[in-house]
Amino acid sequence: GSMVNTGLPAGWEVRHSNSKNLPYYFNPATRESRWEPPADTDMETLKMYMATYH
Repeated sequence: GSMVNTGLPAGWEVRHSNSKNLPYYFNPATRESRWEPPADTDMETLKMYMATYH
């Protein structure tokens, strides 16, 4: 699929938690998931992504 710019660091993606009905951040390579965006996130880009897709 085409890579949408989420503003997240490489390897991270936005997933959706069905239990809490909230988006969270997941890194498949390290199996790390977290509610807060990772440290290197471009917050402005992430905000625009979330406004469009979530």
